[in-house]
Amino acid sequence: MDMSYNQMLYLASECHHALAKKQLVEILYNKEEQKFLFLFKDNLKIIKLMVSLRKKFLAFFLTETKLNFYVPSTQFGFLKEQYLQSVKLLNEDRILELNFDKGKIIVEFFSKNPTIKSFDQQNDYILPLKPLNSILKAKLNEPINSKEFEKDFFRKEEKHNFIIQKQKILKVLNTQKKRALSLKQKLQINLAKSLEWEKVLHQGQLLKSHFYLLKQGLESISLIDWVDNQSKKIILDPNKSPNENIEDYFKQSKKRKKGIEPLTKQLQKNDDELQDLLNKELELQQICTNQDLALFEKKYSLETAKKESLIKPKDEKVKKFKQFKSLSGFPILVGKNAKDNDQLTFQIGNGSDWWFHVSDLEGSHVVVKTGKKEIDPDTIKEASLLALYYSKAKLEKRGEVVYTQIKYLKKKKGSKSGSVMISKHKKIAIELDKVKIQEIQNRS
Repeated sequence: MDMSYNQMLYLASECHHALAKKQLVEILYNKEEQKFLFLFKDNLKIIKLMVSLRKKFLAFFLTETKLNFYVPSTQFGFLKEQYLQSVKLLNEDRILELNFDKGKIIVEFFSKNPTIKSFDQQNDYILPLKPLNSILKAKLNEPINSKEFEKDFFRKEEKHNFIIQKQKILKVLNTQKKRALSLKQKLQINLAKSLEWEKVLHQGQLLKSHFYLLKQGLESISLIDWVDNQSKKIILDPNKSPNENIEDYFKQSKKRKKGIEPLTKQLQKNDDELQDLLNKELELQQICTNQDLALFEKKYSLETAKKESLIKPKDEKVKKFKQFKSLSGFPILVGKNAKDNDQLTFQIGNGSDWWFHVSDLEGSHVVVKTGKKEIDPDTIKEASLLALYYSKAKLEKRGEVVYTQIKYLKKKKGSKSGSVMISKHKKIAIELDKVKIQEIQNRS
């Protein structure tokens, strides 16, 4: 709601009559809202002049607003204790001049580049040349005094702030929905694979029944299936023996069958989350006041500030670590050496973050940044797999991984880099899965 030129003329005249010959005692500033409050002394009374340089809300007017969220400004320090001589518009344009005993303040209310400047007696302000037809004309129903204008200003600003905040909340919900939909897609793919456990089992049985045809070094083999008497191509690992290839198919079949139930439960949980987000969006659409909007944010613990991530990508301390992301979206950081491990665990990690390390062997510290959220079983498995992969247990292709929250870790004084003391922990047996490792690395 930028001011019209007519409004500016009326308000400049009103400010001049109210503030001329009054002493400036303080200038306050609200950085977030881009507002200045000039405090003038009139005997025992304080008169306040508001200057707003917030885009779409360029304005000046006398106000009785409270001084919350304002701090002293150092920009105009030399003008304090001086007396205001005049308030006027310059060059028949949107330029306001506050003229003091030994200096002045110039405010340019230009929508693209509003500015506020101060000048002492030695500096002159050169007026820009503007054609008179650039001056905005007033509407008949415009407020033309500070009291009316202030009421209209704050009403429109509040409405604007409400819309902006509502958009921010909606953006948060949309981000959550996008993540949930992405997870749903991955879960559906994994479930479809798991439901093929009988096919994988049958392939293993085919290989077993044709064991005499198998030999190490084959990448695939075509066998006649007794079910439909058709030739079926079966992929093999050339680095494994026939028995190992057969066993891999039986293991994979068993693993897929076992994964059906947890994946189904995860999908149901995911669907519930998506429905919950839809309900929140519908509830948000019905909200019409700032008060109800604030209650909505508090109710669902929504953060609209620019956060974005549980780690700061631009932070040089974070850049030095290997960075991955779990299927559920949790950032996973991996140390590269003993010194990095110390820094990762005790400087980058927080008490609620989770720490992983291969048991009884040398290896990287692995930290899952949780943002105080509950960690899920899939993330635990993926972080454990990374801890195994980036350790000496990698050569054995299997091992045991210790994991705990960082609040249960301590650094003994004088101990070597990378060493920790653990007061409480859990363990998980893990096998090396290069395909899964590649999948995690692709998310980095």
